[in-house]
Amino acid sequence: EVPRAVVDLFVGMRKHLQDKCEPPIYVSDRRFIKCVNLLQVAAHANGVENVSVYDCLLLQHALGQRPGDDEKVRQYVLDSIGKDEGLTQAELAVVGAYGSTHNALSKSGADTSIA
Repeated sequence: EVPRAVVDLFVGMRKHLQDKCEPPIYVSDRRFIKCVNLLQVAAHANGVENVSVYDCLLLQHALGQRPGDDEKVRQYVLDSIGKDEGLTQAELAVVGAYGSTHNALSKSGADTSIA
């Protein structure tokens, strides 16, 4: 199942990618539906029935057309997660640590893919 928070993140992301990014990043309805399916598979693989906003970090690998688009998607998802008032301080610390680590590894040229 896809909770309302994830649907809201998708809606906001689409608007952000088309209106705020330069050059705009177009994502078709078909690709968004495929991304929802991807997140449902990821949730199921993690042993849960509901997609989490944290699963949306996978979208950086599924959206975008040019080099650098993945960073825009990732940053939007991290910013959106950070704005959620229901998160605990520990969850925010984990999200912040992930973002900082990923940025540092990306800048150093290290391979940031998960083996």
